[in-house]
Amino acid sequence: MLKEKRQRPTELSKNRRQEITKGGFTMHLSWQKASVFTVALACVLVLAGGTVLADTPQYGGTFNWAMPRDVGSVDPASSHSTPRINVSNMIFNGLVQFDEDANVVPDLAHSWDVSDDGMTYTFYLEEDVYFHSGRKMTAADVKFSFERLSNPKTEALGYWLLDSIKGKIAYADGEADEIEGIRVIDDYTVEIQLETGDGGFLRKLGTAYASIVCSDGIGDEMELIEPIGTGPFQYVEYEPNEHVKLERFDNYWEEGLPYLDAVHIDMLVDDSVQMMRYQVGDQDLMDIVDPVILHTLQSLPQFADTIEQRRGASVQILTLNNQKEPFTDKRVRQAVLYAIDRERITQDVIGGLGAPAYTPAPTAISELLGLEDAYEYNPDKARELLAEAGYEDGFSVEAPTVPTVWQRLTLEGVQADLEKVGIDVEVQVMEPAAYSAMMNQGEAVMGNMNVGSQMADPDEVFYEFLHSSRTPGLNRAVFKNDEFDAIVEEARVTTDEEKWLELYREAAAIVVEEAPWAFIHYPYINRAIAENLHGVRQFPTRPDLCIKEAWFSE
Repeated sequence: MLKEKRQRPTELSKNRRQEITKGGFTMHLSWQKASVFTVALACVLVLAGGTVLADTPQYGGTFNWAMPRDVGSVDPASSHSTPRINVSNMIFNGLVQFDEDANVVPDLAHSWDVSDDGMTYTFYLEEDVYFHSGRKMTAADVKFSFERLSNPKTEALGYWLLDSIKGKIAYADGEADEIEGIRVIDDYTVEIQLETGDGGFLRKLGTAYASIVCSDGIGDEMELIEPIGTGPFQYVEYEPNEHVKLERFDNYWEEGLPYLDAVHIDMLVDDSVQMMRYQVGDQDLMDIVDPVILHTLQSLPQFADTIEQRRGASVQILTLNNQKEPFTDKRVRQAVLYAIDRERITQDVIGGLGAPAYTPAPTAISELLGLEDAYEYNPDKARELLAEAGYEDGFSVEAPTVPTVWQRLTLEGVQADLEKVGIDVEVQVMEPAAYSAMMNQGEAVMGNMNVGSQMADPDEVFYEFLHSSRTPGLNRAVFKNDEFDAIVEEARVTTDEEKWLELYREAAAIVVEEAPWAFIHYPYINRAIAENLHGVRQFPTRPDLCIKEAWFSE
């Protein structure tokens, strides 16, 4: 029989909450910026009729959700898209997690120590945590999960995540039977020693990739046979292109949670169908990516107040291929940035689905680094730069995009702005697979891309999307700048907080000056949430949704 769950150590948790971690470094709460996006349960709920109900969570009910695409997999080691990460977060936990302000806070590890040189992390685990299989979780499961993530057999998209750990590369190359730098001290203490400095290491452990999995659900070749985690909901069924079903895990380690009985997620459901389902009460939460649907619901009194808009974890950009004419000339790239009327695009073209972007990184990262706005709308400056570069008569260029409504509309908005300064853009709508292949090979002269961040870490943007080593790959602008590469490489192994921040500010300044991207807008998380559904938490990272505290009122 499983032991009775205990509450988390309140005094220790209280002490840990006196500090937050930004960018892998511990800072005091006074440093943290206030956020209008903090989600908390209200003390009372005032309904339209004036009735006031005490905010006492109630147990029961099934959370019905839908997606326009297949989640693809429920293996956290390869959870890279937002829908997949959100589902993974329902089943699994990590050592740490992010809060609504993108700070690192405890999860399975209730606390941790970091050595003075920033090279050794010691994590202290919650002691009464059980996997969905009924087996108790220990430090050995942390070691197993991290070694599985690093094993080439797993073919994990997060394979690179733990490269800084001592012995990780040797293990991945088959030169060692284990990762030397991961030591199980006792059942509830695990020590991780780094081989190279890694200022963002702690943030990496907050991603879905670093989830703790149960070996009972893993095959001999490291393949996922059954998703067995420690999360609030346990796996029931996944039918590709149809649905995912989860149910409440009664022995979940956080006392009293979750409140919901089950989760049902339908897949490949068209946005218009989702809206109808939401209106008749067959869907409890709806992600809104079409301005027509947003304005339709806003125009209906019974649904207008159910819509929430919050900052997301990405920035929408145009890639300007630095190795292909005419974008080999920095002046042409800068001209594109000056020519874009971001205010018009966000309000009139995508209908309020995002906010104008004047920095080359998602909002959480831009705030962390204190980046200043750049490239205010100035079509005259754009024409001047084009003339200096020898393009006073403009030029023509093709730009691919995916069929997603707001991405297509964004590019069409840019098309109209660039036409005013003599640049003729031909929009090419492509199937996602063909689009990704073309973009990843650096073949597109201009491209439409959403740059997202799981962990609100500058390295995730500046290294993964702009370092020269990431071509072919996510460096779709084929940006090659030796000074930028050197700064990012130094930042990646820096453990000094101030130096780490300053290096990434320098990297961002180069991106602004060299203009490999034209940043357009920050997509909002736009959701309609049923009036009787409470306690849904949303984040500027990925996952951007958490329902372990969600509940239905009568």
